[in-house]
Amino acid sequence: MQPADSPVKLKKNKLTTRSDLSSSEKEVMIEWLKEHPILYNKKLSSYKDKAKKDSLWNEQAVLLEKDVSILHVWYRSIRTRFGKLAKLKSGSGSGERTECDLWVLENFKFFKSHIHGVQPRTVVSVSTTFFSNLHLHLNF
Repeated sequence: MQPADSPVKLKKNKLTTRSDLSSSEKEVMIEWLKEHPILYNKKLSSYKDKAKKDSLWNEQAVLLEKDVSILHVWYRSIRTRFGKLAKLKSGSGSGERTECDLWVLENFKFFKSHIHGVQPRTVVSVSTTFFSNLHLHLNF
């Protein structure tokens, strides 16, 4: 059983990691990310250097006295949130943005040119008529 203040929780038979960074730790992480575009800029040749990126994450985890998985979870979460918020157009029925949403948009605007939406796949429906006709032409 995990202690109540543990960053690792059991959720529906799956371990999850919480990222409970303080406000000052979040500010440190924002500045650190700005200084290390290798972590999010895919146009850099060093972006694919996993060892270098892992080293950076490990150094930052030691500096903040946090487990590296906590920093990864926080980063992925905030990056995803920024991407979703940035994609929403104002007045598109998205409702009012919270104070936290505005904080994310303001502090992570340096991500803007590095986040690209993935186009959803179009599913093509093939009717049973097609297969019936194919069967007739192939003479099975």
